[in-house]
Amino acid sequence: LMSAVPRQKDGANHLTRLASDYVALYIANVRLVEALASEYGFTAYYVWQPNPHISEKPATVFEQEIAATLSTASFQQDLTTLHRIIAANIPGAMDSVTPGRFQDLTGIFDTIEGPIWVDVIGHTTEAGAQMVGEEIAKLLSQSDSGGA
Repeated sequence: LMSAVPRQKDGANHLTRLASDYVALYIANVRLVEALASEYGFTAYYVWQPNPHISEKPATVFEQEIAATLSTASFQQDLTTLHRIIAANIPGAMDSVTPGRFQDLTGIFDTIEGPIWVDVIGHTTEAGAQMVGEEIAKLLSQSDSGGA
């Protein structure tokens, strides 16, 4: 696997390189899963989860407090930038490896006005978990009917 040696920060480029490395490592893991699927006769499906770092959903009062935490801490600011870069690059990278078997749920909550996020990590309320589960079920049912 790729080296996990910390890199020196050199302006905004370090986050771009880190995001690129992350996407490359993710795709390498997907290729491993695809090889296992081929060998053992199963089909893998992939879902990119939503997260509060890049969510565009209208925030509740509590979620505004989460957003304030994300915008004031230096580490969280870097993490938000990293999530944005990765989220912009993962779908295209996955299309070339797993056409029709990747679901990007980054924006699933963008129109939800009620509470969804319960922490800065990305855990959700039961309603949020149900929405994600329903999207995964759709992906799997489309594949069973040949629609994916």
